Amino acid sequence: MGRFRQRLAAFMYGRNGPDRLYTFILWVSAILLLISMVIEAFVSLVAGYILQGVAFVLIIYAFFRVFSKNVSKRRAENERYLRIKFKIHAFFTRQKNRKKYKDTFIYTKCPSCKNVLRFKRVAGTHTAKCPCCKHIFEINIK
Repeated sequence: MGRFRQRLAAFMYGRNGPDRLYTFILWVSAILLLISMVIEAFVSLVAGYILQGVAFVLIIYAFFRVFSKNVSKRRAENERYLRIKFKIHAFFTRQKNRKKYKDTFIYTKCPSCKNVLRFKRVAGTHTAKCPCCKHIFEINIK
């Protein structure tokens, strides 16, 4: 068993290996395969085969990424995926917090950088400073 591990490690040296995007692509392809089985059974064979084809292309692409020696390009793809995933996660977290703290906080966008800012709900006109772009603006809280 030790010899197999050494050969596998030597083969994978200089290659990208599995990352978060690889895992995501495999999950999407597994879900597509399940949906294709349901569609084949109840709707149409052709539509099921098309979904299976898409799923298998995704699986091939995922393994291409794992065995790729162009590590910098694969890392850039993974970084792009993680940035998009973070933005989506932050959006839903922000929506949850808006509901949770709607009585104590007010959410508004910075007029300069459009970043979402949170202020305590204290009635009146206040001067605010954006922590990102340092823009100073006035906010009217009712």
